[in-house]
Amino acid sequence: MADEKHTAGPWSFKQAIAPVDGEYDYGISADFEGRPLCIAEAFGRIAREVRPNALANGRLIAAAPDLLEAAEAINSYFPSIVPSRGVIPNEKIAKLRAAIAKATGKK
Repeated sequence: MADEKHTAGPWSFKQAIAPVDGEYDYGISADFEGRPLCIAEAFGRIAREVRPNALANGRLIAAAPDLLEAAEAINSYFPSIVPSRGVIPNEKIAKLRAAIAKATGKK
């Protein structure tokens, strides 16, 4: 499989113009040739269940490329650190690297 890449950031989010089922959804967009392209949506309501956390979910999704970039930068700052008895606890390095692997699909 080819080397997969996520849609380039920055991503932004915006509340839908009109409510759906009485609740607002949030669109997460990326710039595509000068226009916003919706790449994800955080729903305000799913199957009659109100989702009051749609705004927070939208913010988190929109921040994903920035968070990945920051995590990779921190990881590259400590390239030789193997989870051991270093300045940063083992579980913190392992957690950082697991999050990067989850986001990139690499082990």
